[in-house]
Amino acid sequence: MKGKTLGFFAAWSLAVTLASPLHAQSVASMAVRIPFDFVVNKEMLPAGEYRIAPYSGVLQVRSAAGKAATLAQTVSVHGQETTTPPRLVFHRYGNANFLFQVWMPANRTWGRQIIPSKLELEVAKDSREPHIESVLAQGR
Repeated sequence: MKGKTLGFFAAWSLAVTLASPLHAQSVASMAVRIPFDFVVNKEMLPAGEYRIAPYSGVLQVRSAAGKAATLAQTVSVHGQETTTPPRLVFHRYGNANFLFQVWMPANRTWGRQIIPSKLELEVAKDSREPHIESVLAQGR
């Protein structure tokens, strides 16, 4: 019983710790219309308007209507061009689209890359190289 209680409070504390500072640490956010259903981690999100906000090692993806939202762990990646427009990059395997990278308006030479989920790794294992699909975005 004591172990379950401690586990619950540890999970709850982690959730509160992650959620509370998210609003304060956002550098910038951008709005984007994604014309197809897509996956972030294991969450299937419908096509539509989204707000993307990077935080320290975490990316928040939230529908404009507020009906869908998820967080994803990311790593920093360096791009080749300084004039590349803000965009989302997806890996497409057949009909499955996985969010892969986010390039924000504030810094176009550094982006955030989503750590592949188990689901994406499974799909990729049974597929050829992914088709790269980009969706342009607009800053806040």
